[in-house]
Amino acid sequence: MQSKKVAEPKVTQRIIKKYPNRRLYDTDTSSYITLAQVKRLVMDSEPFVVMDVKTGEDLTRSILLQIILEEESNDSPMFTAPVLASVIRFYGHAMQGFMGGYLEKNMQQLMDVQAKFAEQSKGLSPEMWTQFMALQSPVLQSMLGGKLEQSKNLFEQMQEQMQKQTGQMLGAFGINAGTIYLFMSEVITKSNTAPKVGFVSLGCAKALTDSELILTQLSAEGYQTSKTFEGADLVIVNTCGFIDDAVKESLDTIGEALAENGKVIVTGCLGAKTAEGGDNLVRQVHPSVLAVTGPQATQEVMDAVHANLPKPHDPFIDLVPNAFGVAGIKLTPRHYAYIKISEGCNHRCTFCIIPSMRGDLVSRPIGDVLKEARALFEGGVKELLVISQDTSAYGVDVKYRTGFWDGKPTKTRLLELAAALGDMAEPYGAWVRLHYVYPYPSVDDLLPLMAAGKVLPYLDVPLQHSHPEVLKRMKRPASDEKNLERIQRWREVCPDIVVRSTFIAGFPGETEEEFSHLLDFMREAQIDRAGCFAYSPVQGAVANDIGGMLPIELREERRARFMAVAEAVSSAKLQQRIGATMQVLVDSAPGLGKKGGLGRSYADAPEIDGVVKLLPPEKISKTLRVGEFTKARIVGAQGHDLVAQPF
Repeated sequence: MQSKKVAEPKVTQRIIKKYPNRRLYDTDTSSYITLAQVKRLVMDSEPFVVMDVKTGEDLTRSILLQIILEEESNDSPMFTAPVLASVIRFYGHAMQGFMGGYLEKNMQQLMDVQAKFAEQSKGLSPEMWTQFMALQSPVLQSMLGGKLEQSKNLFEQMQEQMQKQTGQMLGAFGINAGTIYLFMSEVITKSNTAPKVGFVSLGCAKALTDSELILTQLSAEGYQTSKTFEGADLVIVNTCGFIDDAVKESLDTIGEALAENGKVIVTGCLGAKTAEGGDNLVRQVHPSVLAVTGPQATQEVMDAVHANLPKPHDPFIDLVPNAFGVAGIKLTPRHYAYIKISEGCNHRCTFCIIPSMRGDLVSRPIGDVLKEARALFEGGVKELLVISQDTSAYGVDVKYRTGFWDGKPTKTRLLELAAALGDMAEPYGAWVRLHYVYPYPSVDDLLPLMAAGKVLPYLDVPLQHSHPEVLKRMKRPASDEKNLERIQRWREVCPDIVVRSTFIAGFPGETEEEFSHLLDFMREAQIDRAGCFAYSPVQGAVANDIGGMLPIELREERRARFMAVAEAVSSAKLQQRIGATMQVLVDSAPGLGKKGGLGRSYADAPEIDGVVKLLPPEKISKTLRVGEFTKARIVGAQGHDLVAQPF
């Protein structure tokens, strides 16, 4: 039963407004009233309507239900509010789950029929196609009408049956039939009144996985999410504190949330930063926030939520909608997901403050990682992106100890993990993509897996610079490795490999000669995808004390020069793909792709690389669906993107 907007009240009807603080305001007397006074209006048969001030929803029956339940037990409700909410939501989830499965089956049958029509229509001219559809359309319409009628009848039958069963359950407590009927009529309305939490996730993919953990727990405990600050009962902001621009964005977002909502909990890397005087930076700028935590603090965030917005029900009773089982809720589109295999970092790069916020390396048990991965694949994920602070170091902290997966011993090491993920992804036709892979010698062992198609031939390698002296000042891991020779060997083993990397221009003390070395490296190494930051003096970074800080204008000028070289290399490599046939994962396809769409090849990670612009299919029977793969012939290149004809 959908909640209704309040109709324009009659002149004789009394309006009672319900505010977010749960107080009731009688517009007739211009004063706040109690539930007992509302009960008196009922006893006096005086017409009134209770409306929610924020949403305009009619809450009259909900208030009547509350009065009747109190009356049934002499002002002492038979059920506590959490238990009543649990019963209501359990009923609602059961109904939604059953109906969802039934409707999904009906839709699949219709899609099968549509696919048969498409198969039968192959080779038809436009005129013949028009005649064909003129004959088939009535059949489809009749079938669709029949399925909808069946669904409607089933819903009514199921609702009647569940009302009867719940009536028997509540009847055992001595509650009369009138109360039971009112209780059941409120079920769907009640299920839509859960507390709402607004959520903003800023920063990197690792912060995104922290957000997913928090959202999963929120959903498990019955909280709903709000798409706006204003429509939420409370807002959580997961921040980034890595560079100055990220700090500013985070602080601005917190300020915006406070202005529009007023109740804000802050978590993430910025939450762990201190100001110059030693105070917490967030609290110094925004002292009115409810709570501040650092990263990886799901329980601390939930404690703050509970303190300011009590949880509505028992997570062991309710279901978690829109989740991937043990993998929980994901903020990415349903066809791709990030999986974090470790937290923290053992390195102390001079430009980075991440270890001070996230701590040293802590690898997840390999069995837990693989269990989450399987849940994601089973849930329909077609691309799994492996992330951490230092993916190559996975298992170092536990000395690559042997874990167990499906009853088999498996080392906690990147090679074994990648092989297991590749084997797991194969039956689903899914991709496995590796990010934040430092160029240690051990990475060479991954190349045969890429050549064999077990994992994507794509490596995200954060090189940061090429000149040995700059790398030493940065205290980069693997700084003494011969990266150019290593990349060349990777391409010998796996010619299709795509290497993406990030670099810093204008690092303290960087000379023109050292910067020119970086440009030469880019040209010779032929890095497929590259990003570059002008050095930013992050508060707390050791590099700020190195000396030789370059003017911001020079840093930005070098970043622009670097990107010009990087774009030239990338464009030339994209031109080489024209004429090739590639597998493309569809990210966007309005109208089943009849006017084209957007997707990505194995060479394109979401959001950080280019895309494949898909042209309208040449065959009328060809469709594109988000989350599915299509073969496409590359016909052009535009900037960082490819243009392709699906077939």
